[in-house]
Amino acid sequence: MAKRSFSMVTRTIWRSKRFRALDDSMRLLMFYFITSPHQNSIGCFTLPVEYACADLGWPQEVYESARDGLANCGLITVSEDGETIFISDWFTHCPPSNRNHAVGLERQIEDIPDEAVKDAAFTAYSEAVLDGQNENKFRPSGGNVSHLTNTSFLRGRA
Repeated sequence: MAKRSFSMVTRTIWRSKRFRALDDSMRLLMFYFITSPHQNSIGCFTLPVEYACADLGWPQEVYESARDGLANCGLITVSEDGETIFISDWFTHCPPSNRNHAVGLERQIEDIPDEAVKDAAFTAYSEAVLDGQNENKFRPSGGNVSHLTNTSFLRGRA
């Protein structure tokens, strides 16, 4: 699969109350997460703290404070170790373009190493794509979303 040379950033981000309420470091970090070379087609990636700090030229405390601020306002989900990042509204703005693309996205979501982040990604995918809140109103894989019934919440561990 060819790597994309771009990431879509919706213009409505400038009208978002959540985004406008962020300080400058959180805004920059959000754009970094959306457009960095670590980004992929599911809006979720593993990014060691030290690597992000080197990319941004920030001390670790500044990065962690901005990252945690984005998580606290619901724009991202972060693993407990702080290295797996999921962009919360990714599938609302970057839905699958066809059935094969959707199947590939579902496979990638299954491979997310952190359970809490995987649950967040499946929930966001389901809400944006499977529930028809997007212009792509097809059921992508014919129901290959068994993970939704096997989340920590439904297993009683939330």
